Amino acid sequence: MKWILILSFLYSIGFADNYYYSNNQKIYITPSKYRTAKVYFDEDDKEIRLTNRILLKLKDNVYFAELKKEFEIELVKKYANNLYLVKSKNNVLETANRLYEDDRTLFAHPDLIRKVIKR
Repeated sequence: MKWILILSFLYSIGFADNYYYSNNQKIYITPSKYRTAKVYFDEDDKEIRLTNRILLKLKDNVYFAELKKEFEIELVKKYANNLYLVKSKNNVLETANRLYEDDRTLFAHPDLIRKVIKR
């Protein structure tokens, strides 16, 4: 039993934040073993680079100031009513996932950079 708990803990440390939400689904990504910490590969083995930004849409009657301190985010740009580009001071995947799961948000998606491949 002790080994199961230890293995579960180690697994959760290594893979806890290696996903993000897109279209109401978890998209799992794998960190690169040979590059910086912000380089990942998606399920199709395509390279993804993370920024420290999140696209955030809040529900009506929810104000950005309510979430700013709790999630340690700062405003980069306001696009429209309750649609924001924010910067995370912490792990961007963890912050985006926590925001997505919060009842006050409609969605929170990390800002990703993908390589464009010409056909």
